[in-house]
Amino acid sequence: EREAEIQSFTDLLAETGALDVAVSYENVPQRMAYPIEGYNVGIYVLYMYSAPSSAAKKIQKKLSAPSIEKERSVLRFMTTRA
Repeated sequence: EREAEIQSFTDLLAETGALDVAVSYENVPQRMAYPIEGYNVGIYVLYMYSAPSSAAKKIQKKLSAPSIEKERSVLRFMTTRA
């Protein structure tokens, strides 16, 4: 299930025009620095990519969708620009 979610987001990045998509994660739960919504451990996934600025809104919308919050598959996310 986790692999499918990661692949689904990778596909979304490709659809938005992202290039050089690199995904980094360990499939071992790690202790969080502080609890988030009652969770003390989680899987950290890092996506690095280049994309047009228009992709940012689509990505933010996907990650903040109510269905994501309900499933709690993503507890916290951060988008930065380099």
